[in-house]
Amino acid sequence: MKILFLNGGAKTTGATAALLEMVRQSASEKGHDCRTLHLGGMQLDFCRGCKRCYKTGECFQQDDDVPKVWDAFQWADSIVIGIPSYWGDMPGQMKVFVDRCTSVCDTNAARKDFCAGKTGYGLALRAGRSEEECQRLVERIEHFFGHLGIGMAGSGYFCGIETEADMRAREAEVQTLCRDWF
Repeated sequence: MKILFLNGGAKTTGATAALLEMVRQSASEKGHDCRTLHLGGMQLDFCRGCKRCYKTGECFQQDDDVPKVWDAFQWADSIVIGIPSYWGDMPGQMKVFVDRCTSVCDTNAARKDFCAGKTGYGLALRAGRSEEECQRLVERIEHFFGHLGIGMAGSGYFCGIETEADMRAREAEVQTLCRDWF
């Protein structure tokens, strides 16, 4: 199986990257072909709201890294998205990417359907202790997947994570969570 790990956070290192790496390691040990992309290290231009994609099925913007992420989505059988909480919601670069997916979303009759039948997994983390915030983040990932035809196959979240070291200290929990994934 081909699995894409998408870090929706601002940093290419840190707690979110560590969480995804732990899950990726588990998948790799099972023999899966894995790739990781970090949205925080990519150029993602804002959706212009022009709705040209409703006529053409394609976003007119092709000079940033969004097409690279779409290619990775097409490549993958499964997609794992990890996002930290920024002020109670997904980070800006993840939101920019979600907005740019209008051209491939099920609300767009002209879309190119390349995600139907794929499975998805959502992971969230936050520094605070409230689980509700993490649950909302996982719900947002599931909502996003739903519009792309990706079935949510698993999810998890971790509260009280300030640093990469905090996340690494919970590796046993992560391994238990993803043991039956993929």
